Amino acid sequence: MMERKSSVLKDWISEHQQYCYAMLYLVFYLVVFFVLDYTMEPKYILHCTLDDRIPFCEYFVLFYFA
Repeated sequence: MMERKSSVLKDWISEHQQYCYAMLYLVFYLVVFFVLDYTMEPKYILHCTLDDRIPFCEYFVLFYFA
């Protein structure tokens, strides 16, 4: 039974090889992203007084996430 499952998995991987590579790249990318995100500190912080004067409108969050 286990032999059959492994052969089905091998057949699926060989048929969908480009998707498997994409998933491996995605895992690699996310690991590197989070490692860099937690270990690097920003060199420049971009902020001006105009940023504080712009009001926050919660209705535009819908368009931002869409």
